[in-house]
Amino acid sequence: MRFMVRISFISIFLLIIKAGSNISHAQSDYEDSLAIRELCSSFGNPCGTKKREADQIKRFSQKVVREKDQLKLTLESGKQLVLTDADLRSEHRRVYRFITIFPQTGYFLVQINAWEGRAYRMIHGSTGTMIQLDAVPIISPDMKRLVTTSLDLEAGYMPNRIQIYRIEAVGIEQEWQKEFAGSGPSDAEWIDRETISYLENTSPDGGQTLRKWRRILKQGKDGWEETDIKQK
Repeated sequence: MRFMVRISFISIFLLIIKAGSNISHAQSDYEDSLAIRELCSSFGNPCGTKKREADQIKRFSQKVVREKDQLKLTLESGKQLVLTDADLRSEHRRVYRFITIFPQTGYFLVQINAWEGRAYRMIHGSTGTMIQLDAVPIISPDMKRLVTTSLDLEAGYMPNRIQIYRIEAVGIEQEWQKEFAGSGPSDAEWIDRETISYLENTSPDGGQTLRKWRRILKQGKDGWEETDIKQK
């Protein structure tokens, strides 16, 4: 009797673990994009390593394959989209790293590593339509838009700007952007489907310290406007 009770307890315990694992893989595109941005912004670009790409390819093995210098993505139609690394030893270097497939919208996210700096590419899972982005996109909770912030106050390899895009049925279209001079945006988050919070950063001493202001973008009848400014 004790043996049967013990077996039952173990079975229930394993079911709980399995359920928790399923929940962890079922997070929203918004949560997924925030986690990816945090990883990709860490020192040394850990999200663009060969090891992480290999781990992610194992997770999405039915849709993603790496063959030497080629990254192969399989679309819903069965057609294969091939991204080929190029000019590995020149200033025109371009290396593609598979990052993820967003669970709700089905978009592929690929990192592009250049000689200096990096960019990202969103690829429609059905049509293969691609758009290049400055940074990891943060997808809105209703999955109808995304926002990117690019900050580079020292080297100047990347632009200083914030961009908002609409996610359409067959692709992504830019809706709004703001360029910065002497400052740059970071840490954008969606407060709701019509409101974005982000930080504007300045560096009066050449990058040693940052001064930050919290800014709020609100979508109104005339488009996106900054409605609140608070020093942080």
